[in-house]
Amino acid sequence: MSVFEYVFSLYSLLLGLALAHLLSGLAKVVEARHEVRLGWPTALLSLQMMLTLAIFWEIAWRARDAVPDNSAALFASLIICGLLYFGAALIIPSDAVERQDLDAHFFKEKGTVLGCIFLANLIAYGWRYLLMGWTSFAYFSWADWVELGVFMCACGAGIFVKGRKPMLVVLGVMILLCVSDPVATLLEK
Repeated sequence: MSVFEYVFSLYSLLLGLALAHLLSGLAKVVEARHEVRLGWPTALLSLQMMLTLAIFWEIAWRARDAVPDNSAALFASLIICGLLYFGAALIIPSDAVERQDLDAHFFKEKGTVLGCIFLANLIAYGWRYLLMGWTSFAYFSWADWVELGVFMCACGAGIFVKGRKPMLVVLGVMILLCVSDPVATLLEK
């Protein structure tokens, strides 16, 4: 087993559990749609978390040849994936089917969820540099750096934004930034 396979087993397990937890919660809300209103904020935050989980899987795959053989890499994965799991678990409340509207829960937890995404990104990119050096960013173009910067600013702003409409704009920007890479990949073909 390679170092990457060893670290990635923990990484993929936690990210997979986070995705499963989020999808399970969404399925319960959809199942109870006559009693519970999902609302755009919760739906968009759920989508953003799913995109974030997929992107982190891709980030790990791209770094597969540079993962060092040390406990720091394993602990970094644990912290990053733990933050993402924690954030994903907070999006849909465990008592969602007993509520009428999930917007109140969204505004109570969105700062924590976005904080988890923000911290996971900060740790991932910072730790990546510390563990693997500047060469681990060799594939980054200037546009990738701009995209990451705008994403982090939007995520940080979303932690503090109070209104529904501004929050929808923030989540919309974040989602567009996340889907820009796959869309660009498809357009290149």
